[in-house]
Amino acid sequence: MTIDFDRFRAHLPDSPDEIVVALRGGFSLFTDVPFNESADAALATYERLLNAGPRDRFRWYYNEAMTEAKPVSPRSFSMMKRKLQLKKQEKHLYSLTFYNSAEPDIPAEHAVKLVWFPREGYSAYCASTLRYVIPGPELESRPHEMLEQVLATCEQLPFLSGLAGYSLEFGLYDEVEGLRASYGRMMRHPGIDLEYVISGCDSIGRGKGIKGLGWLTMLGTPLVDRLGGRETLRARLPDAVQIHPTAYGLVLQLGDAPVIGDVNRQDRLPLWRETYQVLKPVHEPVIEAWMTRGTKFDLGLDDEDEKTEAWLRRFE
Repeated sequence: MTIDFDRFRAHLPDSPDEIVVALRGGFSLFTDVPFNESADAALATYERLLNAGPRDRFRWYYNEAMTEAKPVSPRSFSMMKRKLQLKKQEKHLYSLTFYNSAEPDIPAEHAVKLVWFPREGYSAYCASTLRYVIPGPELESRPHEMLEQVLATCEQLPFLSGLAGYSLEFGLYDEVEGLRASYGRMMRHPGIDLEYVISGCDSIGRGKGIKGLGWLTMLGTPLVDRLGGRETLRARLPDAVQIHPTAYGLVLQLGDAPVIGDVNRQDRLPLWRETYQVLKPVHEPVIEAWMTRGTKFDLGLDDEDEKTEAWLRRFE
């Protein structure tokens, strides 16, 4: 079924021209090895994803020290190498994002984002994160290209977990507005992930597990072992789930292309739900960490805790 991507756009109530959320394609990879400790692999991955953009598409960038995005210059792309090669990683967080959008504060159409937490910092328990974003129609028409990028990344970088498929992307300064406008769609379409990086970093780092389930779900070797090993997983998972071995773990593929589901039309993604029952033991610790230490969804409602947990448990 073709997705109507315009239906997932949301605007500020008093600014109908300002988009605060949009449906994109992409993947997030979480690792408990800070990128400065795997600098060569991280830099090679970063360069490959920038070139896939392609590089000349990116208009804006920002990092952990900036309060607003700035236009990209030829020198901007060398910042990642300099950050990764700092001998003393003195900050508790480093980040660098390159993205393309008509204006700097609306949801990115293409993006490459790295966030890492040095072991010396007070946020060392957080999982470092690589985020890659493309327009939704590109993922819909060429899902094999996303699979190739995910497999290449999982061959290059040590990882704990990750997922790929469709996700809601927020404007740079409009996360709260985007969440409030989108919660109903998030629950209606369980195949859609949420670009909520910092809570994911915190909760996945504490829980040492998966954020959830995606069209592609990445399981690092420690998680594969906790689930009984590759042969046990193959025996327990539905036959329709493809398993791709990589240097640092497995990538599970649910179908030839990503789907979003629609509970209003009784499309509850049965393959995903069956798969989730096998992976639940490595999701439960992340839910617990999210609900006790993570950032709940700011929905302006009294039952935010319940609604946050309902989304995290939507495949149960």
